[in-house]
Amino acid sequence: MVDGKKEKAMISEKEKNKIDIFVERVKEILGEKLVSVIVYGSILKESYIPKKSDINIVVIVEGLDVSDLLKIKNKLARFSFRHLIKPFFFTIDFLKSSTDVFPVEWKEIKENHLVVYGKDILEEIILKKQDIRLQLERDIKQNFINFNQGIIFREDLSTLIEESLKSLQIFLRNAKEIITEEIEKPSYIEELEKCLREKRKITKAQTKKIMQEHLNFLEKLIKLIDREGGKNE
Repeated sequence: MVDGKKEKAMISEKEKNKIDIFVERVKEILGEKLVSVIVYGSILKESYIPKKSDINIVVIVEGLDVSDLLKIKNKLARFSFRHLIKPFFFTIDFLKSSTDVFPVEWKEIKENHLVVYGKDILEEIILKKQDIRLQLERDIKQNFINFNQGIIFREDLSTLIEESLKSLQIFLRNAKEIITEEIEKPSYIEELEKCLREKRKITKAQTKKIMQEHLNFLEKLIKLIDREGGKNE
């Protein structure tokens, strides 16, 4: 069932079997209501780690009621949990009406997905640049707030930095089309990413310096995304 050039390079036979079983069970539960099943995220990338990374799936349906949800709970939830399958069930109407609220999430899914059943409903959604910019502004400012508060109240500052970096990476991936000025990643980010890859803890001597550089970079990005918003007023 799972096929295509993209997945052949990324999805192992073991993961393909899990996805196929998931699709068959969804078909049995939802029947004609089922529109499409779409895999997205790390499983389509080299960053996927078996037995650790989630298998992210969007299930699109014509309609969804409590009876459907309970059937999914009874017949699919345990299997999904056991095999790290993380599904989201959306109606077509919800998907199309949420593109202004979650444009960054839908943009990332749209740019990196594989249809394993039904039609590619993502081709029908339209993402507006101003909606993406607004969410990016909200996300980077929330990152800044969380990081400031975390320095004060969190004990594990290394984990705080790691969480903030993860959010920042999503911002940087999507800001390229919004911010006209070229964004040069500071050297501390490469240093952090190397520590994470090698599973090394950041030393206390590094922590204070990195936190200051990180705050400075977040403030710079806030100004840049604000400036882009001002251009559209």
